[in-house]
Amino acid sequence: MKTESKHGDTFRIDDEQRVFLRERNLALRRPLAWHTYGDRYEIG
Repeated sequence: MKTESKHGDTFRIDDEQRVFLRERNLALRRPLAWHTYGDRYEIG
């Protein structure tokens, strides 16, 4: 995967993880909600 150019950009993952860090939700308690490229995602 590291050799594929698509996987070189991790900004979207970094941004999503920051949401949970700001909320101090390191245990990833549900519901989890985040936005990526303008789309909202939620795991209830």
